[in-house]
Amino acid sequence: MAPYLVHFTHKWLAFRVPELEAVAQLMGIELALDDESAREELRQERRGVIGDPARRREAEARERADVVVHLRSDDDARRLASRLVLVQSIVALWGSGRTWDEVLARCAASAHERIEPYLTEDRTFRVRVEAFGCKYQTRDAVALMQTHLARLELKGTVRLKKPDNTVLVYVDHGMSGMPTPATPPRGIHVGRRIARAPGLSHADKFRLPDRRFLGPTSLDHQLSMVIANQAHARPGALVLDPFCGTASILVGCAAFGARVLGADLDARNLVGKGEGRTIWANFAQYGFAPPLGLLRADFSAASTCWRHVPFLDAIVCDPPYGVRASSKKLADGASDLLHEPGHEEHVPMRERLNIEPLLDALLAFAASRLVIGGRLVFLLPTTTDMRGSAAPEHPALELRAESEQPISSRWCRRLVTMVKVRECAPGMHVSFERRAASLFDTAKLGRVAPSADSRRAARAARAAHAVSYTHLTLPTKRIV
Repeated sequence: MAPYLVHFTHKWLAFRVPELEAVAQLMGIELALDDESAREELRQERRGVIGDPARRREAEARERADVVVHLRSDDDARRLASRLVLVQSIVALWGSGRTWDEVLARCAASAHERIEPYLTEDRTFRVRVEAFGCKYQTRDAVALMQTHLARLELKGTVRLKKPDNTVLVYVDHGMSGMPTPATPPRGIHVGRRIARAPGLSHADKFRLPDRRFLGPTSLDHQLSMVIANQAHARPGALVLDPFCGTASILVGCAAFGARVLGADLDARNLVGKGEGRTIWANFAQYGFAPPLGLLRADFSAASTCWRHVPFLDAIVCDPPYGVRASSKKLADGASDLLHEPGHEEHVPMRERLNIEPLLDALLAFAASRLVIGGRLVFLLPTTTDMRGSAAPEHPALELRAESEQPISSRWCRRLVTMVKVRECAPGMHVSFERRAASLFDTAKLGRVAPSADSRRAARAARAAHAVSYTHLTLPTKRIV
C-alpha cells in the first residue's frame, strides 16, 4: 500500500474522516490512516469552544484539513474521490515533512517508483501551490517553486491548461495566530494529484434556497449527502426516513441512486403546500425517481404498520428531539383517526414524547427491520459537557462512528452510525448504560416531558391565577 494525501474541505469538521471510511467500506477499498492521532485533530471545531478564548486558541492551533492514508492503487483513490462530499482532492504523495530538506530527501527516495514513471520527457505537467491557514499570492508560489521545487529537476514540458499531470505542493501553516507565507509551516506535502472530488459543489446542486418545498426543519443539503454516504446509499438500496419532514435527507440518498420511503406524524409535511410545492415536486425538480411511498404514521406506536421482517438497507433520520421541532406522539385515543376515510386533513391530538422512549423505539425498529449489514444513521443532540459516547446500545447493532458538531456553547449534535451485525432475537433490548452523562430529556426544556394530567393541572393553575387578578385595583400614576 502507498501513501496518499487526502485534502478535506474545511467544513463539517468532525464528519470528514467517518465519511471517508464509510465510503471506502461501501466501495470495498482497503484504507488505513497513517497516524491515528490525526483522527482527533481532524475533529476540532472552533465554534464549539468560542466562549472560552484559551480553549478556542488551542483548538485553532490543532485544526487541519488533510490526512495521510494508505491505499492500494491510484484507481482506488479515483473511486473514493468520485463520491466524497467533504474531500477536495487526493494526491499520490512523493514526500512529506516539516522542512523542505526533509521533504525533498523523501521525494528523491521515492522518485523511482512514484515520480519517474509519470513525469517523462514526452509528458506535460504543471505545479499548483495550495496552503492551509494563509493565502499564497502568485509571487509567493513562484518564489517557492524557484527556491525549493526546482531542486527536484522534474522532467517533461510545462503546460498550464490540461496537462498530463498536476504536481501539488500543499503547505500547512495552521490557524494559530496570523500566519503568512514567510511563517515556518508545520507540514509540507508534495505529490501528484490523482483526482479532484466533486466535494461540496456536488451537494450544492441541491441547495435548500433553490428547492421547491421546504419546512422549518429541512436539514442542510450538504449534511444530508454526508448522511447518505454514512448510510451507504446506492442504486438498489432501500432507505427509510421515519421522521422525514420535507424529505431533505431522502433527497440526499436519492442523489446516490437509492430508492426511498418516508414517514411522518404530521400529514401537512407529506401533503405539501399545493401544486409544485410538495415532496414529490422536490424529487421531480432533480430528476430523481419519486419516493416509493410517503406514510403518515406514529413511529412511537407499539404496533407499527411496517412488516416485522428485515427489508431495509438503511434508516436515516433527524428525529424531532425538541430543538427545532417538538418530539411528539399521538395522544391516547387519537391514533385511529389516521386510518379513517374523510380525515385526510385532520391533525390528530399529540403529546410530548421523551427522548429515551424515542431512541428506544428507533433502535428496536432498526434491529428488527434492517438487513444484516444495514445501517442506522441519525442525529442526536446532547449537551457540550457530555463525555464519552451518547449513543444507546442494542445487542444487534454495532456503533461504527459518532461525530460531534458544536451548535452553541451549551448544545451540540452528534451524527451516530450503527450497523446491524446479527439478527434480532427475543429478549434483546435497548440499553442506555453506556452514557457517561444523561441526555437533556426534551432539548431546551431539560426536564421530563409533562404528562397530560400535569398539563391539565398547569392550565387550571394558570386560570385560577388569572382570576385572582381580576379583583385587584392597581394604583394609577399620572406621567407628565
